[in-house]
Amino acid sequence: MKFSKSLIAAAVAFAALQAHALTVTVTTGPTSTQAGAVTADFDGSTPAGWSYAGGALYSASTGDSAKPPGSTGNWWSIGTSPAAQVGPGVVTVVPGATYYGFLWGSPDTYNSVEFFNGAVSLGS
Repeated sequence: MKFSKSLIAAAVAFAALQAHALTVTVTTGPTSTQAGAVTADFDGSTPAGWSYAGGALYSASTGDSAKPPGSTGNWWSIGTSPAAQVGPGVVTVVPGATYYGFLWGSPDTYNSVEFFNGAVSLGS
């Protein structure tokens, strides 16, 4: 999964199926309603086998990044400046995962999210 010039926030979920299909559902709210969802909160809780790289973690709003509405604690920001948060941001999920949700703070037309299965783009 690659995030390009984006802040995390409106929950987006996907199901990556065997045929490399992508289903995207947009909902509102700061937490997932998906049964069995495990949360990574950027305050030190990352599920086993999951990782993220790129971007920067913030604990207070700055001139470059603002806390996504409805979020608590730290948040992950990917942007064009400062250099510390330049993307892409990449999330790696455990093999066989069928769901990934996130809180996207700035779903503007100039921000994008693209989903990959290995090197194969599933959509954006």
